[in-house]
Amino acid sequence: MIRLITIEFLSRLSPGEGNVINLKRARKSNRLLKILTGLKREEFLRLAVVFGKNIEEVFKETRKLALRLGRPFVLKTAEEKLFFILFYMKCYPTFDLAGFIFNVDRSSCCRWV
Repeated sequence: MIRLITIEFLSRLSPGEGNVINLKRARKSNRLLKILTGLKREEFLRLAVVFGKNIEEVFKETRKLALRLGRPFVLKTAEEKLFFILFYMKCYPTFDLAGFIFNVDRSSCCRWV
């Protein structure tokens, strides 16, 4: 099945240059969160708590240097990281399209996956 995504929808999902995604808006609508990630709001929030704990452990082990070094994080919270990977797995966009939606370069999307 081919999914058609309109520019109007994308502009509502990612409003403006500095903002990656409008996760608050997606979380408010159970239907919108379900079509973007495949999970209901309650499922997403429960998974985000567990995901957040696990990702903290991974960063503690793999990143010995201060978190301020290197590039600034685009996906700052565990919820944003979880949203990206679930969105990617559900919709399977090209890195170019994912980069456009999340307002980053396609190489960033490749690294995140």
